Amino acid sequence: MTDFNLLLDDVKFKVAEWKRDVQRKDKNMLIRAIEILKKQYSGKVFPPDGGCSTVFDGMSSLYAAKQLKLDKAGGFKASVSTYPDEDEAKVVNIAVKIDFNGTFPLKAALDHFLSQGAKGAVQPSEPIQILNIILSYGVYVDPSKHVMIGRKCFQPDNKGRVEQIDVGKFLWLGTFESVRVGWKLSLNVDMANKPAYEKDDLINYIGNYLHSRRKPNEDMLALVRLLKTDRDAFAVADNEIRDLKARFLRPDGAKRDYRMVKLTKSPRELKMDKNGEKVTIIHRFIIFFR
Repeated sequence: MTDFNLLLDDVKFKVAEWKRDVQRKDKNMLIRAIEILKKQYSGKVFPPDGGCSTVFDGMSSLYAAKQLKLDKAGGFKASVSTYPDEDEAKVVNIAVKIDFNGTFPLKAALDHFLSQGAKGAVQPSEPIQILNIILSYGVYVDPSKHVMIGRKCFQPDNKGRVEQIDVGKFLWLGTFESVRVGWKLSLNVDMANKPAYEKDDLINYIGNYLHSRRKPNEDMLALVRLLKTDRDAFAVADNEIRDLKARFLRPDGAKRDYRMVKLTKSPRELKMDKNGEKVTIIHRFIIFFR
């Protein structure tokens, strides 16, 4: 490892269109925002090396091997437009503020630990965390080829990386890479896997799943009748959808992701309490979005 101190910068984000604060789930969107700025301000603020010497943890810390060209107060402000992960058709404007926060002796911290022979010394958690961020950053910024889930890397578009295990169900095969510090610094590479579901309309998914279980579903009406009259089909469908997430398109065009708890009656039959009066779910939505 080259002998250098890692430069630390604090990053703050503000999204003009949102009424909520930026959260951990917005990590990929914030990485996209930083990558856009690295290209726009290459040679002006960021080093002219294609962004290779600067990585972002997806939350609030920017790590740089070379000094950024900040203003006299040690900061930098800019705006950038990108899209949130839950809606790629939507554009959000993000105000980004970067402030210099000091240096971190990455190599010195690791050398100190290794010099003690890894006996009786506390694992240097912060240097290891930083190295893992650097290690995985390259695949985060190239979502066209890689999908990162935690520190697990998958390539679902590559042959042999996805196995179908049932109707609409797949197994993604990938790798898990991490830095380990023991007697010496080493790279650990393990196999990783993750179950995945094909993106489809929920009714189609239930229908195809039941059909694979030799349940008739020639059309939508047949499926509805089946779920109403066949207890076994209803139980099979109910068990299959539990804990899966469904994306719901509201009448006003907004999208929401919900975890499914159970299969129940249709909105025309299911009732809820509104000001002491029992009304159907569909009636409630008609009134709310009128």
